[in-house]
Amino acid sequence: MNRLEAIQDRRSTRRFTPQPLTLEQLVAVHNVLRGIPALYDGHDMRAVVIEDGECVRSVMSGFVGSYGKPSAPHFVLVTAAEKPGWLENVGFAIEHAVLDMTAMGIATCWIGGQATREVFEVADPDIPADHTPVVVIAFGSAKTGGLLHLPRTGRKTLEEIAPDGVGDFGEALAAARLAPSAGNTQPTRFFAGSGLVDVYASFRTPLIYRARADHLQLMNQVDIGIALAHISIVEKACGREVLIAPGDAPERPELHYMTTVRHATQELA
Repeated sequence: MNRLEAIQDRRSTRRFTPQPLTLEQLVAVHNVLRGIPALYDGHDMRAVVIEDGECVRSVMSGFVGSYGKPSAPHFVLVTAAEKPGWLENVGFAIEHAVLDMTAMGIATCWIGGQATREVFEVADPDIPADHTPVVVIAFGSAKTGGLLHLPRTGRKTLEEIAPDGVGDFGEALAAARLAPSAGNTQPTRFFAGSGLVDVYASFRTPLIYRARADHLQLMNQVDIGIALAHISIVEKACGREVLIAPGDAPERPELHYMTTVRHATQELA
C-alpha cells in the first residue's frame, strides 16, 4: 500500500489492543517521522515518538471531546514554533506520516484535545521553550484486528466543499474530501481556476463545540494542512508537481483565505 491507497483505506481508530508494536515497526515509525515533507519552508516542528503509552495516558484527561481516553500503546507528540502557517504545516507534515503508518498496517488517531503542556511535559520534558503543543497521534494495532474498510459517514459532498466546481483538480479535491478533521467539521473550501485552486476556511463552530470554539478553530487550521497533504499526494501520483503558497485571492463572505495550490509549469517526468 502507498500513500495514495492509504488515503482511501485509512479510518481513525480509537480502540487499540494493549500489545506494543514490534521493535521493527517502531523503528519504521521513527524513520517515517524523520522523512516527512514540510508545507512551508522555515518552520520549526518537532514530532516525538513516546513508546511507553502509559506515561502519556496517566496524565490525560478522561475524555477527548465525546470520546474516551485512547487506549493506544504508543503516541506521537507534536510541537511547533508559532508563526504564520504553523498549524497548516503541522497538518500537512504529520498526515504524510500518518498515511505511511497506515500503509504499514498501523492504526492511528489524531487527537487535538489532549495536546496540553501538562501531558507533553510529563512524557517529553525536553520540549523547546519556544514550542507549543499542537496535536497527539495515538497509534498501535486496532482492537478490531486491522483497518476498517467501512464507508465514511457524515462527510460533506464534493459540491459543498468545492461549490464552483473542481477545475483541473477533480481527483485531488475528491481525496481532500476524505481528509480527517476535528469533530468531522471539514472546514476547507476550494475555488478552482485554470491550473490553480484557492483554499479557504469556514470557521463555523457547531453548538456542541461552542465551549471550545477557539481551540476548534486552531485544530481546523491543522485540518486544512491535512487536506493540502491529500491534494499534494494525489497530484504527484498523477505526475504533476504543485506549488502551495499564499497569493492574491478574492474575499469571500464568511470564509477566510488560507493559501493557493498551483500546478508547476512543467509536469514531473
